[in-house]
Amino acid sequence: MRRSATAGAGLLALLFAVPGEGAAQSLFSGYIFGSPMEIGDARQVALGSVGIGLGGTPISPYDPAAGVDLLLPSVAFTGQSTWGSAQEGGGNTDFSASRFPSIGLIYPIQNVVSVTASFTGVLDQNWEVAEERTLSVGEGGTQVTDRFASDGGVSSLRFGLARRITPNLSVGINAGTYLGEVTRRFARSFDSLPVEGELPDFQVGGNWDYGGAVATAGSVLAFPGVGRLAGSVTWGGELRASPTGGTDGAGVTLDMPWEYRVGGTAILSQALFLNAGVHLADYGSTAEALDGIAGASMFRVGGGIEWTGFSFLGKSSALRLGYRRGEMPFRPETETDIVESVISGGLGINLLEVQGAVLAESDVGVEWGSRDSSLFTEDFFRLSFSLRMSIR
Repeated sequence: MRRSATAGAGLLALLFAVPGEGAAQSLFSGYIFGSPMEIGDARQVALGSVGIGLGGTPISPYDPAAGVDLLLPSVAFTGQSTWGSAQEGGGNTDFSASRFPSIGLIYPIQNVVSVTASFTGVLDQNWEVAEERTLSVGEGGTQVTDRFASDGGVSSLRFGLARRITPNLSVGINAGTYLGEVTRRFARSFDSLPVEGELPDFQVGGNWDYGGAVATAGSVLAFPGVGRLAGSVTWGGELRASPTGGTDGAGVTLDMPWEYRVGGTAILSQALFLNAGVHLADYGSTAEALDGIAGASMFRVGGGIEWTGFSFLGKSSALRLGYRRGEMPFRPETETDIVESVISGGLGINLLEVQGAVLAESDVGVEWGSRDSSLFTEDFFRLSFSLRMSIR
């Protein structure tokens, strides 16, 4: 599993100045913290959700009040694989990555209070950029290859409570800490034979560990026969990066943004549901501490439709279709906003039902997306798989 964020603004400045080939996650994931990891399970992915307002997805750190919807002790996890292609300066680069962005646990108590725990990816940055060039050596020159690479990540570990206040109103809160590490490397290899053995290859870099507090509070209001409306606020706190393993330099502390989410589901018929939501996070104050970088007011909107009126392989199932659009959180100061657009779809299957209770369910979500800016364009395909199991 690879997750990351960066504290090495110096290496990042070099990355922006160096054209070349990229590999691994995404060219856009090199921008300071990288891409915020997609929050939620495969059902939320398929519906274009921003992580809130869906019934039946209670183990979500950004929808803490939804935990009361699940009446059985349960565990759920999600895995993702991504394949893509980026175009920059007339060149084309393919990339791919696999990760497990979330795992959650929930334990209901007397159908009134639910205890939750989640380990969720927050910021993803796994990239490598290479440049071939001629370096002056004495009276001549030699071909060298410079590689800048980042490997690591930031996740959050949270514990929470959700409580039903009235039959139609629930509230929830969770709190925890950021966890993770990142390794940054710059390596130079000399490709010309005349200097082989005289100028040895070399590598520099460092390691950083991450920490800091984070918390989310939210509520859900149900309208029987009509739908539900949910909202949440996340206090991002401070993300602290501390050098480890003999890495030189002082630690870095950056403000994480407040995040606001509102979402809801409308019941169109007994088997047809419409979901929509918005997500706002302002990274401007974070970018103030980083030279040459601008922060965006990241506004995302998404939604989708779900049909549950059919069976697949003899099991009750659901088909989903969604769309999401929004800005990436960081960009160089000379760059225009980086816009991401995603079309999604998916399938959900109730694997095991006993007397009307779903004890096991699986979901598959697929996304076809693009990211566009004045420097790069990128297309990607992402496959997400989720499994939830309950104990009766």
